[in-house]
Amino acid sequence: MMKASNKLRSILLVICLVLTTMTYMTLPASAQESQLQQSNEEIVYTPVGPMLKSHVHKVPNGSYVLKTADELKVYASRSDADKGSECILTIPLERRCPSLPPQPPAGGWIEWAHNKYSVSNIGRFEAYWTVPSSPPRFGGYGVLSYIFNSLSEPGEIIQPVLQYGEGCFGSNGNWYGASWYVWGGTCGQAIYSEPIDTAVGHHIYGYMQYWAGNNPGWSIFFQDRTANMATALEVGTVLDPDNVTPDIALEGYGISGDIDVPGDTTFTGISFKNTSGNSISVELEGVVDHAKWDGILTGLGVDVLYNSTRVVLNTVN
Repeated sequence: MMKASNKLRSILLVICLVLTTMTYMTLPASAQESQLQQSNEEIVYTPVGPMLKSHVHKVPNGSYVLKTADELKVYASRSDADKGSECILTIPLERRCPSLPPQPPAGGWIEWAHNKYSVSNIGRFEAYWTVPSSPPRFGGYGVLSYIFNSLSEPGEIIQPVLQYGEGCFGSNGNWYGASWYVWGGTCGQAIYSEPIDTAVGHHIYGYMQYWAGNNPGWSIFFQDRTANMATALEVGTVLDPDNVTPDIALEGYGISGDIDVPGDTTFTGISFKNTSGNSISVELEGVVDHAKWDGILTGLGVDVLYNSTRVVLNTVN
């Protein structure tokens, strides 16, 4: 009886191996190659976290991204899309997750403010802030920070982003601005507008504005008011205004201690409108990710002031 049982297990094992091999061999060659090479593909850090470099795309300032059932079509402008012009880039809605090596320095959202109560029908979200002091680490090598206001729903986010350091663009120790749209989180596709340079002390303005119509969507706008420079992106058929979450956040990567985060950032003139253009009140509350950052960073805290029209993201610097 024991010998028969062992023989049966051996036969079942052989069958499983054959089926596994057949399943893999029936994949297209490109899919097999993708599976084999995925872990070796370069990874970059974006405002939603680590992503495959091939899934992060820079587009010209003012570009329009139209999401369809199976791809993202990028046009030079929304008017070009309306006129039926050729798109300048087509991106398949493909999900592939980066295979990450161990990452000793911590990374991710550090602290943020978001809506305290449920809110619906957000048609515009704007805020002003000033580029804070740079992280004290000399030269800023390996340190990356993102500061932004954003609107998101599960699987998608739009955000005008202030960036410090080298991410998928830029260099260590410098400040930049760009407008971002990400579909599918860290496993999806990211698109950002042509970045602009900025600097400590410059005044920033960022907003997201909804439009209605046959292909409803959003304008994402980042402006350096001091230098009078801006960069924008428009995205169509994304984010339901009745299902979005507003956030104001500090995010960082390569963070080993207080010397790796910027100084306090104060957001002012925070305001919301509905899709009819009427002002609405959104009560914000602050959050610090203590579980991740206690023992690494000190002095964290989020102040929500003046009926949620001002938010301070505090660090020890």
